[in-house]
Amino acid sequence: MTPCPDRLDAFLTAEPEELAGRGGGPLADHVRECPACATVARALLDETRRLGRALDRLSALPPGFDASRLVARARAPEAPPAAATRTGSRRPWRAVAGAGVAAAAAVVLMWISRPPPPAPPERSLPDPGLNLESDGNVAVLSPPDASVTVLWYF
Repeated sequence: MTPCPDRLDAFLTAEPEELAGRGGGPLADHVRECPACATVARALLDETRRLGRALDRLSALPPGFDASRLVARARAPEAPPAAATRTGSRRPWRAVAGAGVAAAAAVVLMWISRPPPPAPPERSLPDPGLNLESDGNVAVLSPPDASVTVLWYF
């Protein structure tokens, strides 16, 4: 059950007697009349008693216990964690190796993704008008006028 919304602030600042419905205050009167607020008030009183018992158990300190040391420790400023005070890495080679691997990967990716080279332009030679006959390691070239015959051994 939820208490009446206009009474929430009063629950937080009320004395235990008012929460129990005793007394003549406005909250005590309301707790006696409203069942939802009475349930919430009883739950608050039960939790307050349970917390009081837990604090009583904690306050039973062993003989000879010096609480001033705990108080001084609690009031001392807290030192930053050790990891926050370290300025450099113990293994700087890891950073260098990581950068090297990243650079190598970038080069490989650039090499793989590069466009293929353009095809060489086709060259057309003028036709000299020669007749070519080839057999084995010999080529015979003869011009159209048959004035010269070239034998080429290769």
